[in-house]
Amino acid sequence: MDWKLGQFETYRSDGQAKVDGFVSGVFGIHDTGSRRGCWIVSHLPTGLRLSQGRGFLNIETAKAFAGRLAPLTDWTNVDQNAPDMTLAVEVSEIWNDLVVLDVAKNIVDHYGR
Repeated sequence: MDWKLGQFETYRSDGQAKVDGFVSGVFGIHDTGSRRGCWIVSHLPTGLRLSQGRGFLNIETAKAFAGRLAPLTDWTNVDQNAPDMTLAVEVSEIWNDLVVLDVAKNIVDHYGR
């Protein structure tokens, strides 16, 4: 996936907001702006967040997450009012696979090994 700098609308706990980040197709990635810094993956047509928890610690993992989501469905035709539970489970499984690697990479980067 080719990522370019851009702005996009996303939903946060305090409502909808325009954020700066990286855009590729129907996916956007932005930094939460928190002290620790975490990367959130959003679905641009709906503005909904696809990553779980506080996001990924490493932007490369966030990009890999979007890359693995891309072939799962036609993301241009996702209806946020009619959730697809099979798709939701697949997204969660990919999240679970990658978040473990994300945390491990962060530990290795911080402490070495």
